Amino acid sequence: MTGLIVAALMAAAAGYLWFTAARDRREWVSHASQVRLVREWERQQRTAPYDRQAPARPPVTSPYAAPAEAAPPALPPAPGLTRALWGAILLSVALLVLAAEIAAR
Repeated sequence: MTGLIVAALMAAAAGYLWFTAARDRREWVSHASQVRLVREWERQQRTAPYDRQAPARPPVTSPYAAPAEAAPPALPPAPGLTRALWGAILLSVALLVLAAEIAAR
């Protein structure tokens, strides 16, 4: 019975790790797309600086998407890979504990 509880707790911890990794990855993808959008707009402004028909600077909320002249912080590497790996390890150990519990019965 204790093995079932341990396996369930480990599986829940793995699920939590995967959930937080996915959440952080979605946020990072949003930041990366905003940075790409602003850099593309800046490139268009450099190639045609006096174009009155050019669109205005896109509205962004990411601190990484500040104008290049302001020297914004660099976008960090994609997060969550280590947590996803630890989640997979936890789940595999939980399955081993569950198999041991079933075999012991």
